[in-house]
Amino acid sequence: MLTLTITGQELVERGACEDEIEAFRAQWGERLCVELTPLAQVWATVAWPRAQYLWARREGLIPPPYLTRANLTRANLTRANLTRANLSGAILSSAATAPAGWIATARECGCCVTLARAVSS
Repeated sequence: MLTLTITGQELVERGACEDEIEAFRAQWGERLCVELTPLAQVWATVAWPRAQYLWARREGLIPPPYLTRANLTRANLTRANLTRANLSGAILSSAATAPAGWIATARECGCCVTLARAVSS
C-alpha cells in the first residue's frame, strides 16, 4: 500500500501561498500522513478544491491515482481528475453507462467513450 506524507515545510519550499499553508497547518498540523488506498485516491480527486489538487500534482506532492485492480463498478467519478491514473486490471463495469436519453459508443482507442443524444422515433 502507498503512504503519502506532506509537510508544511514542503508547501513552503514549493511556493504555496501563505493562506494555503495556514489552512494546511490548521487542519493537519505540521505533517499529513495518509494511506493511499484506492478510495482515498479517488476521494482526493473529488474532495480537494480543484486548483489545490492540480497544484499538488504538478508540484509532485501527490502521485497520480494508482488504481490497479480497483473495483470501480458503479462508481460516480464525476469531477474526478484521473489523468495518468493507472487503471490496469480495474473493474470498470457500468463505468461507461450512458445517462438516460444518451448513447455511449466506445472509441477505437478503447479508453474513450463518445456520448450522443438518443434520437427518439
